[in-house]
Amino acid sequence: MLSRFFRLQENGTTVGRELQAGLTTFAAMAYVLAVNPTILANAGMDRAALVTITALSAATATVLMALLTNYPIALAPGMGINAFFTFSICLGAGVPWSQALGMVFVNGCIFLLLSVTGVREKIVDSIPYPLKIAITCGIGIFIAFIGLKNGGVVVASPATFVTHGDFASGPVALCLGGILLTAVLVARRVPGAIVLGIAMIVSAAGTAIVKSSILISTADCSMKTPTSTSAGAVATAGTARINGVRNNAATINAAVVSVVSPVRPPASTPDADSM
Repeated sequence: MLSRFFRLQENGTTVGRELQAGLTTFAAMAYVLAVNPTILANAGMDRAALVTITALSAATATVLMALLTNYPIALAPGMGINAFFTFSICLGAGVPWSQALGMVFVNGCIFLLLSVTGVREKIVDSIPYPLKIAITCGIGIFIAFIGLKNGGVVVASPATFVTHGDFASGPVALCLGGILLTAVLVARRVPGAIVLGIAMIVSAAGTAIVKSSILISTADCSMKTPTSTSAGAVATAGTARINGVRNNAATINAAVVSVVSPVRPPASTPDADSM
């Protein structure tokens, strides 16, 4: 039924291939569920509600794209317009987020009108092709930079704005290893290369976190031996050990998460997604 409805055989594909492609696409763009709420929460919006609405809007738009156009294109909130909304409109211009959402609604109505009348298509066609490619690459580099920052590959520097992180640390090595592994799998044309790369790195990080949790439990047990005059010293050492292990686990976990709150851009930063 799916094959007939979406004309898969006519388009030279199969149900299995589309499921694999859909899983790969989801794994590649799932970072939006973390980044979009993180950015918009800076404007004062509820983070939990933002996670829900981000997932629902992406799912609804993707389903409509599939049913109305039969195009295998996934849609989600733009990673440029949300930063402009938060840092330029709400924080920069001092507009409350509730009023700013009203501006977004008006903006959506205008874009709908431009699309229905065909003006939007003429505007897009008037943009030079090299500029379209440049916009796409710019957004990709922006997303990659956030991921590298979260993985510790790049860190803040007062002299050069950014510099490389500690490549000898576990989380950074895990991040770089994941990038290298995925690149090798893609180069060798392994089916589901991106999904396999993500799954293998997440499994490795999960194993490290579990081991850290075991160490925390062991340290907790070592603190429950106040039978001598050195009980205070034992408790102090145990607390330090727990804190160190927890910090290490949190750092490893951060290297696995696709993104965290990005560096706040200037209020005048242009929004490429608005193109």
